[in-house]
Amino acid sequence: MPTPGKTSAAARSTPLACLVYGPDEFRNNETARALIDTLCPPEEQAFGMEQVDGRADSVDAAVTVLRNCLLAVRTAGFLGGRKVVWFRDATFLKNERVLKSEDVRRWLGELTELVQKGLPAGHSLVLTAPAVDGRSALYRAFKSAGRVVEQRLPEKPREAEAAAVDLARSYLEKAGLRADEVVVFELVRRVGGDAATLAQEATKLAAWAGERCVVTTEDVQRLTPATREVASWTLADAIGPGRTGEALGALAQLLGQSESAIALAAGLEARFRDLMMLRECEDRGWARLVGSYASWSSAPEAEAVLSALGDRDPRRLHPYRAGRLLEEARRYSADRLRSIRAAILDVRERMVSGFARPDLLLELLVIRICGDRTHEEDGSQGGVAR
Repeated sequence: MPTPGKTSAAARSTPLACLVYGPDEFRNNETARALIDTLCPPEEQAFGMEQVDGRADSVDAAVTVLRNCLLAVRTAGFLGGRKVVWFRDATFLKNERVLKSEDVRRWLGELTELVQKGLPAGHSLVLTAPAVDGRSALYRAFKSAGRVVEQRLPEKPREAEAAAVDLARSYLEKAGLRADEVVVFELVRRVGGDAATLAQEATKLAAWAGERCVVTTEDVQRLTPATREVASWTLADAIGPGRTGEALGALAQLLGQSESAIALAAGLEARFRDLMMLRECEDRGWARLVGSYASWSSAPEAEAVLSALGDRDPRRLHPYRAGRLLEEARRYSADRLRSIRAAILDVRERMVSGFARPDLLLELLVIRICGDRTHEEDGSQGGVAR
């Protein structure tokens, strides 16, 4: 056991005041725990680490948690040893009404000054919060005298998907599991990018896999239910092969969860827009399927056209995701895809007009797309009914 008061090289290189903020509390906590473990080894934390709950939604509560934090930082550690204070989930830092209070500003100023001038010898402070104003004196104090870690969530869907894949892969590895890209993407497809849920599902899969330490796509499908945030994929995935009953079941589930019919229609429109693009790319020889993955041509024409699409560049999709969409696009003719997308846009316009129930319009749309999908496979022609 390390001698109390002695500091490792890693701890010496870690700033004594650290601010970690972002909308995902689970990821904030993970980052904070890693910092704390560096500053104070786990075996010393029983006496060397103190947590202060920073959740407060009123002026009085904010003053109380600020005073508790300052008291914790200023109080000597056990037997004079090192001490880390974790000021955890300071929600009041995003509450403008609370931050306008003179009392809160006074105590917050005292904490800011403490960070600026330096904490007591051997003491460290880790503050986590859902949001912090980058113009505030507190933010600037941590920035100049310590470290600031911003955990921003990707705003663009494709960036979010790529980040979720990386996150899922890391949690599976932490759980001691081996999984290929197809398995990782299937987990993201069912769960989305929520860090806490991904970590929980990775732990569940590890318990299921046991000593074999390998997880398969079948394992994920058997154990991991689709969350509300990504269940709309289930609707589009069911519509693709023309499984009317499954598609209507997925739709009923989503509508039962109070999902917006208009938003679901928008999701379908985006899906078929991507299918149209991928079908055209394959027809032009710019994309092909290699196993389960999409492979892209490096031809100058393809580079010029696809790069000009910016965020809509299909090459930005995860290769496995693009491969699955390319497989789906192959099931339709180019004319059929254009007809389906036109039908979806028509239904969206009728939804916002208010002359018919959006849920019924969406149900009819699903039936028509799936029905025409079946007819197309039987060799019949004709566009989507409108």
